[in-house]
Amino acid sequence: MTAKGKTKPDTVSSLRSVIPGIFDAAQKSIVGHRKHAVALHKLQTQCYDHDTDGLTGEDAFNKEFIRNLNKVLGIKKREPSADKIVKLVATFVQVGHEMDIQELSKRKEKGRNSDKDEDDVFGADTSADATDGDENVDTVSSRFVELLIRYLLQGFYAKEKMTRLRCCQIVAMSVTSLGEIDEDLYFELIKKLTERVSDKESSIRMHAAIALSKLQSGEEDEGGEVAEALLNLLQNDPNSEVRRAVLLNVEKNPSTLPYVLERARDVDPINRKCLFLKVMPPIDYHLLSIEDRERLLAAGINDRDANVRRACVRMIGESWLTFADQNLLELTSSLDVVDSP
Repeated sequence: MTAKGKTKPDTVSSLRSVIPGIFDAAQKSIVGHRKHAVALHKLQTQCYDHDTDGLTGEDAFNKEFIRNLNKVLGIKKREPSADKIVKLVATFVQVGHEMDIQELSKRKEKGRNSDKDEDDVFGADTSADATDGDENVDTVSSRFVELLIRYLLQGFYAKEKMTRLRCCQIVAMSVTSLGEIDEDLYFELIKKLTERVSDKESSIRMHAAIALSKLQSGEEDEGGEVAEALLNLLQNDPNSEVRRAVLLNVEKNPSTLPYVLERARDVDPINRKCLFLKVMPPIDYHLLSIEDRERLLAAGINDRDANVRRACVRMIGESWLTFADQNLLELTSSLDVVDSP
């Protein structure tokens, strides 16, 4: 990171040309997004704590970034160039998070390699204490992410549907790169995403559901508010793509599995195929009751769609047989085929 107060004088003054230039280049192709995100991060760190016109360099960077982002959020139609900027912003958040992790790792390594106190006859290891709490360290990237999320949450209530959609898209793409965030912001994020899963636009419901699914690990209760909202969508949303997004992303645990298995009877054949081809294979069939195994296989093998039937057979041959240690006798006995009707 650039030393405090050592930023080149022209760095901040060049923001209004450099950032728009990066945004413009990023609209043409997603191939160079990683390079553009790294360039933005470098510029952000150079601007850190540089005073100009009553603003710090950090504030000036944030203001110019949001100004350029607003141009994209305000576009009223689907536009490929706008979609590319959405992905650029998510990549920028990801790069900042990765840089913070690297810096934390360097600090810990330095702590481990530091010389021990020669007067410490007990040889106590203080390196852990030296880095204790670093996971919550305040950085220019973490501050930017909190500012960005709070700003995007305002867009969740925008009258224009494309604005709501793009705000939800950025949040959904960025959630896994948030790191440690303020507890109040975390609960506000859950609250407003839960509201968006009831949006009249299916695309917004879908991205809100994807974002919510990435916050499930923060719930102490498996049947908490996030899980309840997702399962409600899985059972009742009229749009097949929304149900599919939840099916693929909802956390699989004893509380959610019964609802996941119900998708074997989903009205959409793609969702039924997805269940057998993508959702169930990583799950050990021993976690299901014999009754659930039989109902699942009966639904799949007898499905009216040939693609679903093939997906079910593939699940048995590639996944379930593997969990049975390639022992066909063990697999058949676990299905209780002798007593099955």
